[in-house]
Amino acid sequence: MKNPFTVTGYAGAKYFCDREEETKKIISAVENGRNIVLYSIRRLGKTQLIKHVFSSLGKNKKYITVYLDIYHTRDLKSFTQSFAEAVFSALTTNPASILEKAAKVLSNLRVALSFDPFSGKTILTFDIKTPQESEATLRKIFEHISAQKKQVVVAIDEFQQVSLYPEDTTEALLRSFMSECTNASFIFSGSVNHLLISMFASANRPFYQSAEMLRLQKIETAVYARFAKRLFNSKGTNLPLSLATECIQWCRNHTYFVQRLFNRLYSLPVEEITGDVIQRTKNELLLEAEPVFNDYVNFYTQFQWKLLSAVAKEDGAQSVYSTEFINKYELGSTSSVRTALQSLIRRDAIYEEDNKYFVADLFFSRWLEMKIR
Repeated sequence: MKNPFTVTGYAGAKYFCDREEETKKIISAVENGRNIVLYSIRRLGKTQLIKHVFSSLGKNKKYITVYLDIYHTRDLKSFTQSFAEAVFSALTTNPASILEKAAKVLSNLRVALSFDPFSGKTILTFDIKTPQESEATLRKIFEHISAQKKQVVVAIDEFQQVSLYPEDTTEALLRSFMSECTNASFIFSGSVNHLLISMFASANRPFYQSAEMLRLQKIETAVYARFAKRLFNSKGTNLPLSLATECIQWCRNHTYFVQRLFNRLYSLPVEEITGDVIQRTKNELLLEAEPVFNDYVNFYTQFQWKLLSAVAKEDGAQSVYSTEFINKYELGSTSSVRTALQSLIRRDAIYEEDNKYFVADLFFSRWLEMKIR
C-alpha cells in the first residue's frame, strides 16, 4: 500500500493527523466572513492544514477555494502573476477556458498559456511591464472575484513576502482591494513570524486588526503516537507506542521531520519496529544529509557555526547570554553572541520557542549534536 506518511502535499483526511480545533476555527472564520492569519515556525504543517480545510469546504458546493504560495515572489509584478494564475485556475477548470476567461477579464494585457517543465503544468503568463499595469490587473482580478456567485476563499502562503517588496504601497493596495471583496475570505499564512505578525498587529500598517490570529502549535505527542501506530498496524507492522513516542520527541514534535522519520520506518520490510531499527534509521537519515551539512560551513562565519553547535548541543538553549553558557562553549563576549544569534534568527537558522533557542533544521541539529559528543 502507499506510504501514508507524506512529506510533501496533502494525501487526504485519512492520513492527516489531528488539527481538529484549528480546522474548526478556520472553517468558522470562513463561514462567518472573517479573515485569519495562520502562523508558526517553518515545516509545521500550515500548508497541509490549509489543504485539509479546503478539502472540508469542498464538500460544500458553495465555496471556491484559491491557494497560492508567494514565497518566490519579489515584487508586485511577480505577485500579480502568481495571484492571477491561481485565481483563474481555481475559477475555471478547462485550460482553454482559462485562457479565454483571463484574456476577457484582463483585456489590457497579452495573456498566453505556457508549459512549466518543472511542475508539468500549464500556466498562464501575463505581459505586465509597469507597477501601474500590476495595479490595474489586480483591480480587475478582484472585481472578477467579487462577481462570483459562490463565496471565494483565498489562501496566500508566506504572505509576509509582501512586506519585502520594493513597492511601498503594496500592503495598502492589497488591503484596499480585499476590503471591497465582500464575498471573499482570506487566509494569510506565513513562517517568518515577526514580519507577518507586525503586518497585522502594528497600528500604522494597512492590515492592522483586519484578521484574527491563529498560531499553529505542535501536535501533542500522545495524539501523534496513536495516529502513527494505527497506520503501521494497517500495514501489519507493530510500532509500540513507547517507541512511536520516542521518535516524535526526538523530532521535537516537528511535523515535517516526524513524517520523514515515520515515512522511512514505514518503508522497511519488517514486522516489528524495534529500538535498534529506529536508531539505524535515524543514523541513515543524518548520514545521507551529511554532505549537505558539511557544505553549510561555507554559509556561516566560524563564530556562527560555533553558536549553532552550542545551541544544538543544548537541545533547547536557555540563558544564552549568561556567563555559564558563554564559558561552557567558549563563546567570548555577550555582544558577540547577541550579534550572531540575531543574524541566525533573521536567516531562519535558529528559532525561539518557550524562551528556548533551537536550530531550525532538526536533522542538522541532531547531526551537529552527534558530531560534538
